[in-house]
Amino acid sequence: MNKAKIVIALSLVCLLFGCFVLADDLVPDADKIDNPLPWGTIGEVINFVINFFFAVGVVVVPLMIIIAAFYLVTSGGDPERVQKGQNIIWYTVLGFLLILLAKGLVSALESVISK
Repeated sequence: MNKAKIVIALSLVCLLFGCFVLADDLVPDADKIDNPLPWGTIGEVINFVINFFFAVGVVVVPLMIIIAAFYLVTSGGDPERVQKGQNIIWYTVLGFLLILLAKGLVSALESVISK
């Protein structure tokens, strides 16, 4: 019973694969599709994404530090609010360091690959 299902499934896969191969022959300009994106390579896409996150980080980091300072100043001795303010600062710094590390890693890889 299981062998019959496997044979049927493989037959359907082969049939579909054959249709895709034939479809490629039927469309003469299938390999000449214009790129709708403004980037030409995957490296340019990665650079755009890293730069986007860096720009967002530059805006968000000071805001998060201000929020953390607000928690610390208004804690009134409450250890939970003090801990929350410290955690916000800690995670903000770690997140920004991660963004900087990603940006530096991409730059280092580009310089090694381009040589």
